[in-house]
Amino acid sequence: MPTNPSQATYSFEVKTEGDRHTILYQKTKYGIKMYFPLLWISLLISAFIAVGLSLGVAGYIFLSLFLPVITIVVMNYFRKPDSFSLTKTGIEHHGNLYDYAHINGMYTKTPAGKQHQMMEYRSGGFVMVSGDRVGRIGAGATAGVATATHAVGNAGLMISNAAGNAMRRNFKAKNTRIYILYGEKEISIARGLTEKGASVLLQKVDELM
Repeated sequence: MPTNPSQATYSFEVKTEGDRHTILYQKTKYGIKMYFPLLWISLLISAFIAVGLSLGVAGYIFLSLFLPVITIVVMNYFRKPDSFSLTKTGIEHHGNLYDYAHINGMYTKTPAGKQHQMMEYRSGGFVMVSGDRVGRIGAGATAGVATATHAVGNAGLMISNAAGNAMRRNFKAKNTRIYILYGEKEISIARGLTEKGASVLLQKVDELM
């Protein structure tokens, strides 16, 4: 019995006009996994706001539930679609043209600075190089969650740390970038991606080049 083929989904699309390939990609949005860590922080912040504005218990609960939603909406608002183009002579990104002759490598990198699936320029063009390695330039680990107040106690501190760790994991999971090494300078041409999304996108770039 014939089966329906599964539909593959991608976070990007390619538009080709002659020798020009424009890659339009979607930045990964934050969702429910970011809400709950933000909720714990919101409970602490809302307590001070509710007391200062005399909002009462109902106002405190509403504010605690509402602040994480607003925060996620604002964060996602700035994660708008972006693009870059592969032309006959180089890569165009945000009005700049990076000549292939000076692009010494192309790779994905996590916020922790770990590189994946590097493409190196060799005679004849770019070649995909397997294996992971840690880059010299990378974002450092973000600061830990602030110390909980004495009223919260040790249990509150543990929850606060867990919330901070969850936020950092969610941030790292959705902020892999694609870099080119132009001369001796790292330049980001795509950001706000998952590791898998960045890997697939880099493979598509390799295919188009």
